[in-house]
Amino acid sequence: MEIDKAIDLVREMSLKQLKPGIVTYTSTVLQGLFRVGRFSHAQKMYDEMRVLGFKPDTQSHTYCIMLDGLCKNGHVEEALVFLQELERKNVDLSCSMYEVVIAGLCKKGKLDIAQDIFNNCVF
Repeated sequence: MEIDKAIDLVREMSLKQLKPGIVTYTSTVLQGLFRVGRFSHAQKMYDEMRVLGFKPDTQSHTYCIMLDGLCKNGHVEEALVFLQELERKNVDLSCSMYEVVIAGLCKKGKLDIAQDIFNNCVF
């Protein structure tokens, strides 16, 4: 994985007046950072993406990638907080977003919380 080169390329695109899109940030940068275990850097890039005016949407799967990356890197509690934040903001959440967090909770042995989420979510 050459994620640092990918990040440099995205930044270079911006310097050359080429605006990287939501898919570039989501599928290339965020997903790549999570794959190599750099979850805190992924969170910073997510924040940077938002500051630059990119709105995550369910079509780009940004939220799902964030939730999945947090869970797979052992930060299930942070994923749960992120999911709850999205719910409070009335984001149109997909079933797969809940599935990612429920699976992460189950893997960490937090079955009661996983069951509560399952029982309370509207699919």
